[in-house]
Amino acid sequence: MLKFYAELGSEAAYGNDNKTDEGRQKMTDKIIEKYTREGVDEQIFNNISAGFTKWRQVRRIQQRRDASNNRWKKGK
Repeated sequence: MLKFYAELGSEAAYGNDNKTDEGRQKMTDKIIEKYTREGVDEQIFNNISAGFTKWRQVRRIQQRRDASNNRWKKGK
């Protein structure tokens, strides 16, 4: 999802790198570590959840193509 937003042109916050896969992975690891340590704020959870829903709606066609291609490669 971070890659999707970066491709849309969202700007990275100071100290964050959302333009590379490595940078996005570091951001994700920091977020997971923070929420594991401190717990998850309900408002943040709801915002992220809504973001996933929107992302899935936009990406659903590509996800279906990818699934079809994977099934085709596996064969029967």
